[in-house]
Amino acid sequence: MAIADGAGSACCSAEGAVVAVQTGLSSLAVALASGDGGISMECTIRQAFAHTAVSLAELAGRTPERSIGDYATTLSLVVLSADQIGIGQIGDGAVVAATADGAFRTLTRDSRGEYLNETHFVTEPQYGTELYVAVEPAAAITGIVAMTDGMEILAVNHSDNTPHHPFFTPLLRFVRSEAAAEAELAAFLASERVCARTDDDKTLVIAVRLE
Repeated sequence: MAIADGAGSACCSAEGAVVAVQTGLSSLAVALASGDGGISMECTIRQAFAHTAVSLAELAGRTPERSIGDYATTLSLVVLSADQIGIGQIGDGAVVAATADGAFRTLTRDSRGEYLNETHFVTEPQYGTELYVAVEPAAAITGIVAMTDGMEILAVNHSDNTPHHPFFTPLLRFVRSEAAAEAELAAFLASERVCARTDDDKTLVIAVRLE
């Protein structure tokens, strides 16, 4: 799973976000398909971020009048296996896990800055100092929700980085239902009650384990 949000102040950030997602997913897919048990999940995730940074630098290098900062974007990566979950994050946004006991837990750190829209990007020269990577057991996880910061405002309490349960409970119930469809989710994100609370990018990626 990959999710990215281009910087509003960077002229080519939308393209940067697309390249970040594509490169991150491609790197993870190649590493996981190789089946090399000698490489840890943490190393696999860090390697995916390194590949992404290189891809964005190469993208900027192909256009003389552009700098890598013009493609500034956040990036979050998630790898979920039968027994482990790995998280990588640079910038804002959040990844929340649902567990078998009906609880929710934020797996990412709160990386929102002191000021609105202040964050870090994978295009920064020293992005590695801000990169957050965590790996933990996943047997009890029944659902994952990854989101950009526009949804984080609604879904995660800024004071203690805890999930807002009334947001996630009906959302995962819907995703597990036969009526679940991307169009319905898009309509929810575009609804007046959601747009009244956030005018930032509203992206959600949801995965659930089915019985």
